[in-house]
Amino acid sequence: GGGDAPVDVSADLRILYDDDNLYLGLKVTNNKGMVNKNHEYEIFNGDCLEVYFNGDPATTFKKRGVVKWINSDDKFILAPTSINGKPVVIQQGIGVVTDKVKIAVKEEKNGYIMEAAIPRTILRANNWKTGDKLRFEAAITDSDKEGSYRSKIYWSSESRRAWSNPDLWGVAEIK
Repeated sequence: GGGDAPVDVSADLRILYDDDNLYLGLKVTNNKGMVNKNHEYEIFNGDCLEVYFNGDPATTFKKRGVVKWINSDDKFILAPTSINGKPVVIQQGIGVVTDKVKIAVKEEKNGYIMEAAIPRTILRANNWKTGDKLRFEAAITDSDKEGSYRSKIYWSSESRRAWSNPDLWGVAEIK
C-alpha cells in the first residue's frame, strides 16, 4: 500500500472472523499517542481506522458510472477517542453504531491498541465464507494536532481518494 505517511507512524492490522463477528485488531505506533477530539461526523479528521469492503470483487467503479456507494459496500470508521474521550464507530450510510460494536482501546506511550468486534448482522456484505474474495481497503489516519489529519497509510492503494473508488481497493481472500 501507500499513502502520505511520514516516518512518525506505523501500524499493524489483523482481521479475523467467525459466524457472528468481523474482528479488527490494530496496533498504531506514533509520536503523539491518540489525537482525535472531533464530533462523530468529522471523526475521520483525527486518529482512526477506516475499513472499506465490497462483497463482489467484479463490481467496479467503471460499472457504477459515478462515485457512489452501493448495497454491497461497507465502510466503517473506528476512532480510538473522540470529543467525549470515548471510542466511536461510524458505518457509512447508517451513522453512529458504537452501541452495536464491541470496541476496546488501550493508550500506550507511543500509540494505541484498538480491538473491535463488528456483528456480521450489520454488514451489508455478510454472506462471505472461506475462499471468497472481497474488494478491500484499510486506511490508518494519523493526526498530530486536533482538527485535521496529517497522514494516511493505505493497505493497498497509493491514492488518497481510495475511500471513493473501489477500483483502487485491493482484493482480499477469505481464509
